[in-house]
This record gives sequence, C-alpha cells and structure tokens, in this order.
Amino acid sequence: MSHSAGILVPSDEGLNHQIAETFATVQQSDHSWAEKICGSIGRRDGELQIGFGFGKYTNRNVMDAYGGLSRGVEQWTVRASRRLAPVPDSVSVGPLHYEVVEPLAKIRVRLEPNDVQPIAFDVLFDGSAIPPFLEAREHRRLIGGYRIESDLVRYHQVGVPEGWVELDGRRREVTASDWFCTRDHSWGVRYGVGEPPPDLAPADRLTAENAPSATVLRLNLPWAFVPELRREAGAWIVDLQPRADEPQTALALRYAGETANPEIRFDADDAAVVVSVTDPGERPIPPPERTASAVPAVIAA
Repeated sequence: MSHSAGILVPSDEGLNHQIAETFATVQQSDHSWAEKICGSIGRRDGELQIGFGFGKYTNRNVMDAYGGLSRGVEQWTVRASRRLAPVPDSVSVGPLHYEVVEPLAKIRVRLEPNDVQPIAFDVLFDGSAIPPFLEAREHRRLIGGYRIESDLVRYHQVGVPEGWVELDGRRREVTASDWFCTRDHSWGVRYGVGEPPPDLAPADRLTAENAPSATVLRLNLPWAFVPELRREAGAWIVDLQPRADEPQTALALRYAGETANPEIRFDADDAAVVVSVTDPGERPIPPPERTASAVPAVIAA
C-alpha cells in the first residue's frame, strides 16, 4: 500500500507527535534544518576545559559530533560524522555518545579512547538544581528581506559535573566542587549549515548604507562573544556574524568626524555588552532613519 508519511522510528512510540508525520521527518524541507547540542565542562580555576557538540541534519541524512579538551593554549579535538539513517534516534557518532539520563535535568556525554587524539572523557551533567530556560526565538531574514535564514528555538542550562577526563593516559577526576558545566539545545532552520545552494544570488556585503542603525547597541549574551567591530565611512559596523557569506546580523553605529569612537561596557543587570558611539562633545550622535532594506537585528537598539 502506498503512503506519503515518513518511515517509523522508535520515537514514534511516544505520545509526543505535534504534526501529522513520523519522527523521521521534520516539518520543513529546507536543507539547513538542524538540531544541535553544544556544551562546555570547565575547571573553576581555568586549567582544563572540555567541549562537546552534536548535530542532526535530518534533510541531509547526516549526524556529526565533536569532543575536545583545552589546556592553556593547547587543544585536542575529535570530530566524527555518519549517515543519520538507519538509526536516527541514536545520538552516537563514532567514539562520541550523548545520553539523556533524566529529561531536562541530567545527561551523560562520553568520548571513548580513540586513535585520533590522546583524550577521552565520561561525564554526568547534573542540571537538576536549576531548570533550563528558553531564550527568545531567533527569527531573522537576509539583507533585502526575501529569505528567512534562521528560525529556531534554543534553551540553555547550567549545572555541575561528575566523572573523569583523560589526557595522554593520565586520568583526572571531574568533581562538582572543582568543575562547572553548561549546555544548549537548539532546533530549526539555521545559518551556516553546509555549502550554500549554488543557484542563490551572492549575499549582499554589509555596509554603512544597508545596515540597521543606532547610537547604542546592546549585545545580549550569548551573542557577545562573536562580534566584529569595524569602521566604514560614516559608521561603526558591529557585525555579529563576521563571515563574508553571512553578513546579515549586524547594526551600524553612526558617527560624525574622525575623532568619534565607540565605547564598550558590560551591563551586569541585563547580562549584555553595550556599545555606544559619541561625538567629541560627548553627545550621542543621532542615527539616520532606517531604510526599507535594513534587516531587523536580533538585539535591541
């Protein structure tokens, strides 16, 4: 008998369906649909830090992962990739494994000993003391406004870890008293997934003319760690995604005269980095009106 639904997978046993499809299929056919997990486990004294991540690309039939360890300026990273089918419910890629022990509270992440790098770890992430929280939905368009380039949901969680990490055959205990951990989990259509389709027009370069404008810019964390600040004629460009092929997430801080400079400070109450531009007389420079081609920024001006 012919049918148009996706194949059945173990997740279909649960009473969690929200669309008339199986869990083998996502709602959009966009190849940039992705579901990702990113985490960090660090010593409180900064001596060692574990990083890990997993990505599921349903419309590309791919799952990938990484696990790494940093010590000072040294870094070791293991990367792995596999076909998603025929086990789309398994969050395991080569020597890397992610297991939900208690939903929204405890997860276990492992990197088995391998012949790629001299590192391994096995850590239980315990976030049961503080519930995870959702950040604002990320929805934005490319410059020009025709294509939605990101529409995704993400939650974050902090916790304490227990387990071990190994480097060059030396095993170190990971304890809640000396280590901390964070993770985020996101899903939806997102930027930077695979190569751009070859039949799309090249992305516009962000300039002082087509960037949204303001005199004060608030970069709400976690965006604060990626901005590029550069000066062009008539504006400071604060680019939150400083890649030549993805110049869409930015704001222009207008200035007048060569002596005007941006000022940067951290607002602890709102967990935001604040960038502002003043003229030599210490007066905020009024921004020009936004143009029709301007792109709404993720952050508030």
